[in-house]
Amino acid sequence: MITLHPSGKVAVTNTKDIKEAQEILGEIKKIINLAYKDYLRLGKPSKREIQAAREISWMKIYNHLPKINCGKCGFQVCSAFAVSVLQGDARLSQCEPLSDPKYHRNLEALKKELGPFLLRMLGWKEKDDE
Repeated sequence: MITLHPSGKVAVTNTKDIKEAQEILGEIKKIINLAYKDYLRLGKPSKREIQAAREISWMKIYNHLPKINCGKCGFQVCSAFAVSVLQGDARLSQCEPLSDPKYHRNLEALKKELGPFLLRMLGWKEKDDE
């Protein structure tokens, strides 16, 4: 269990030893630093983006996928992929067809609905992000 306190204190419990707790804290630090870099690069999220984050669902992700069940992402069907993306077990950029110009409208609609922060959180990487 991990608790982030408003004071900046981070509590990690239920670990097998101090080494595991330190590893977890190291991962949390990486996530926070990446979020801060995004904040500096993209600016403060808009009220619309914050609302989109509150309302995100696997169906919202699925509705913008190509829905061709190609399996290139590692999942048999796009719906399973969408659920996995929302749970953080897959990255949106694993959907190869989404980068295909044929599905440009899908990607643009997803970007418009979710905004850059949420899109990045779900694992979308633009070519200039790499």
